[in-house]
Amino acid sequence: MFGVKNDGFARMLFEYISSHAPHSHIVNYHQFLKRFLVLWPRKQEFRANESKDEMEWRLTGERKIRKGELRTFIFEFMRMQGDKALSILDLIQLCANFPKTTKFGEEVHHMLNRYIHLNIKPAYVPIKMEYSFSNFIKYLPYPCLIKELEHAFVKQIEEYKDKQDSYSDDGKTIIKFPITDYKMTSVQDERAEKPEYFKELNDRRQYFRLDKTLVRPKQELCAYECDDL
Repeated sequence: MFGVKNDGFARMLFEYISSHAPHSHIVNYHQFLKRFLVLWPRKQEFRANESKDEMEWRLTGERKIRKGELRTFIFEFMRMQGDKALSILDLIQLCANFPKTTKFGEEVHHMLNRYIHLNIKPAYVPIKMEYSFSNFIKYLPYPCLIKELEHAFVKQIEEYKDKQDSYSDDGKTIIKFPITDYKMTSVQDERAEKPEYFKELNDRRQYFRLDKTLVRPKQELCAYECDDL
């Protein structure tokens, strides 16, 4: 579906679909469908006796609502700890798993840099800043993962729905879609990486002690720069 193999992205999917359930939890189809239903656009309405100006006004409002829904979705998708705000631990985990050489990695590194310079080592007085939803969309108005997930879950199916095949199994109709050549570009495909990549990945995780779900104290983080990742 995504065309890539990436353990960090797979964990994000699981945490979001399962609503942060234990890793032994088995995700069912209904959970999967409910959580990603937001990616499917609503059916267009046709209203009789509606003028052109009224239709444009209504469609503009609907586009704004959809944009807000997608932003809310991706905000929750990135909150791997399940907190109300995007926490420092969320940012560190994302930066540890996604290098700056990818579009998504570039975005999360930018957010962590801003958090550090405002909260940890400001020039004068520390500013208490957290990535609430309003701050999140201020610094990252439209994350690249939105379009990637929309294509993977919606457009990919729409493009190939006329080529689908089906068969019966125990009285149930099973629909098969052909495998596409789509490949996500905002996260790296770990199947194509060299051994050095995994060594650097493990080094980043050990630096932040992610295997113990701990982060370094703030005074140690002060010396940290995202360029070192």
